[in-house]
Amino acid sequence: MAVNILKGNNAELDIVDGTGGTRKVTTAWAGGHPEINFDVVDVSAFSDAGHRSTVGLKNTNVVITFFHETQTAGTSAMEVCSTLLNNNSSARAIIYYPNGTQGGDPKLSVQTIVTSISWGGGVGDALTADVTFTQDGTWVYATV
Repeated sequence: MAVNILKGNNAELDIVDGTGGTRKVTTAWAGGHPEINFDVVDVSAFSDAGHRSTVGLKNTNVVITFFHETQTAGTSAMEVCSTLLNNNSSARAIIYYPNGTQGGDPKLSVQTIVTSISWGGGVGDALTADVTFTQDGTWVYATV
């Protein structure tokens, strides 16, 4: 079972960096959105004619694509994610605002660990990175 949260026109994305500070990375966000999945647990018995399943634990990887930014060293989304990948001693939050950050708008947040970065972009293309955030806790739905 998956719940897709589609990116709207006013969507924003924040990452909590290694120092605990919140980085607004919306301007570098090229694509990707949270998809909340659950493990499926087979609960079939010998007398069942077919498989029976129940929902297990939430199990989510979020892959976000970022453009390379030419900012002050250490402040770009890619550099923050690279630092998190190299120093995965503790989980950090990603915070997704599907409809913006005005009062009353929804937000989803989850503790994650950066587990991979895949660099891309062809000749003449913008440099990008697909960053995989692996869930380390439960998603929290709240309002701004």
